[in-house]
Amino acid sequence: MTRLRFAGAWALALILTGAPSSGSAAPEFAVWLSGNTTPGGGGNGIPDSLTAAFGASSFTLITSDQLGTPGFLDAFDAVVISRFGFETILGTALSPAQVTEIQRYVGKGATQGGVAAFTNDVADSLCNPQVFTCSPNADPYDPNLNQLFVNAATLAAATHHGYIGELNGAIMAFTSNTSGFLPAIGLLPGTSSGVTAVEQDPIKPPVGFLYEEGPIGTGHPIDQGITFPFTTNEKTLFLGYVTNFDKGNIVDQYGDNGLDALGGVPAIIANKAVIDGVAPPPSVPEPASLVLLGFGLAGLAAWKRGRRDARRDS
Repeated sequence: MTRLRFAGAWALALILTGAPSSGSAAPEFAVWLSGNTTPGGGGNGIPDSLTAAFGASSFTLITSDQLGTPGFLDAFDAVVISRFGFETILGTALSPAQVTEIQRYVGKGATQGGVAAFTNDVADSLCNPQVFTCSPNADPYDPNLNQLFVNAATLAAATHHGYIGELNGAIMAFTSNTSGFLPAIGLLPGTSSGVTAVEQDPIKPPVGFLYEEGPIGTGHPIDQGITFPFTTNEKTLFLGYVTNFDKGNIVDQYGDNGLDALGGVPAIIANKAVIDGVAPPPSVPEPASLVLLGFGLAGLAAWKRGRRDARRDS
């Protein structure tokens, strides 16, 4: 009888505890920079930002073949899609196989992982020269943009199947685009243009681009640590203009500084999992959880049978 009681307690413990959690381990990112795995990313600031925030071992630069391999992304907490260095500001389009794998990995509907799209060339502003040797082609480091990127990466990775898109990666994240980056991934509602260069008014002194909170308002985790409005020090901005979007997805937008025509144009667009830090429910239990649950139910059933037989014998 003692053994039966122990089996019952063990079974209940397995059911309640489930699979081991990852604890406070740093998130792991798969970073695709046009499929180029040269260390340093050719000057792209995303590896620098991830290193400073989470450590040098927190990301892996992946090839195009790896990105298109079914199941490859499952070992990571989020995938980051951007471009390699400054060889082309436009970036590179994804193949149908890569798009299909990202769609499977991130999911859709209520179980979709965290998604954030930086519609501009934010990667050019993420290298901190006080910590890293930055490319001379990079834009001035901006701590607010870096904090926004780190916040978005943290929240997307917390869902364990998140997506961060920068410029070309953002353009492809929407339902459709006119840039020729096809097929579209379709993770967020909206239509993006191709990459457009925006110059400050040449008649007036350049003061940078103004960022302000979007329609979602204040108090969201993705904006934690940032005081709005803020102005960057870059003189030229490359971005994809997004239309047909859901206002509830607009995290931040450009303000009207009198030097450009960007007032109200979306800068950062995300889904609820990233905006509010709300992890979606799992679509399918993990294999380890299913095994433990099976053992637990089997043990519980044996315990109940033992108690029933014991009562019958008495």
